[in-house]
Amino acid sequence: AEHVVGSDREQIWLQEQPYWFDVREFLRLTQPFAEPGQPQQPINETDILRLTEGIRLYHGDFLANFKQPPSHTFAAWLEQEQRYWHQRAVYGLMVLINHATRHSQLAKATAYVRRLLEIDPYHEEAHGWLMSLLAHQQQRTEAVEHYHRYAQLIQREPGGKVEPELSKLYQEIRNGGLPQLLVGEQHELAGVARVAPHWQTVPTPLTPLIGRAQLLAQLTHYLHTPSIRLLTLTGMGGVGKSRVALAVALAESTKASLFRDGVTYIPLEPPTNRGSAAGLSTQQSHALVTQAIAHALSFSSDMVNVPLERQIAAYLHQRQQLLIVDHFEAFIESTPFLLTLLEAATAVKLFVVSREVLQAPGELVVQMAGLPWRLDPEEDSPEEDNAEEDARGDTARGDPG
Repeated sequence: AEHVVGSDREQIWLQEQPYWFDVREFLRLTQPFAEPGQPQQPINETDILRLTEGIRLYHGDFLANFKQPPSHTFAAWLEQEQRYWHQRAVYGLMVLINHATRHSQLAKATAYVRRLLEIDPYHEEAHGWLMSLLAHQQQRTEAVEHYHRYAQLIQREPGGKVEPELSKLYQEIRNGGLPQLLVGEQHELAGVARVAPHWQTVPTPLTPLIGRAQLLAQLTHYLHTPSIRLLTLTGMGGVGKSRVALAVALAESTKASLFRDGVTYIPLEPPTNRGSAAGLSTQQSHALVTQAIAHALSFSSDMVNVPLERQIAAYLHQRQQLLIVDHFEAFIESTPFLLTLLEAATAVKLFVVSREVLQAPGELVVQMAGLPWRLDPEEDSPEEDNAEEDARGDTARGDPG
């Protein structure tokens, strides 16, 4: 392979001789039409042929059949690359769908949408586009049948349900209406998001946690209970809520648990430089929480025309992940955003640490008490402290169902 790869003691590179590489060709053919963050220029038929040729090269996830070495670093890199190339293909298809629809090439648009659904079967907007296109081509029966097939597909997923917008579209078509063909303006077809690898999302405390063994076991049990997706740890300031939450996070991130995509700790910074927490408007609170979650997930995006919270919800959609949100009492106005994440990502769980409860549907609240005082602390073990502590005040309340 010397004619392909060159190397010395410090670096490895591809030789300059001509060669054909599908990923490089895909990138060349889809630029600039599927380039993240770049304004879309008018597209002619030559551009469409070029973009179509590029999309044909995408056959599924990058290195899908490659046997991975036992490396977390490589696995994180591969996941990032697979997501990037997948989203680039989806975006390119959206450009093709938009162009064909605008030029009344409904058969072509339909074929592009079907291709998009082959590589992204849970793209709900695309299911709506297909139903609308079929209705405009006098294929209402097929549009209705397609809705039923998708409903069966999504209902097989944990907590899966059809969004109200798609159900409304289904009723409109079923009742003889002709829905508006709407894919999106060129400038609204957002760029491609990249998520940088984030090797350590849980800080490691310098001191051991003493006297909280039973509480940790209780919290772990709740987090592993399928019906509990929103767990709030509350209590007076200074009782050690954050320290307990970190202990839970470390335990879950260092063992094989139900959180396949890991644990992310999100420490919110109380707005001390803005006066009291009450001085935060709902919009300010929402923006700060959204940015903090994006930062903790190492999520960055060029999609300036799509709200960040919507992008985060889409990113979390198929992930099995635990998000631990600390110091939430100053941002209680952002509770609806957290609930939106839970609705969009049915395999994500939220562990919220807050002096105030969220008073949200499905919330399970654990009230944390302080450790008991001892005249002679050497007489009792941490486990005995823990047992009495639980008897004195650590309680759970709420209706997770």
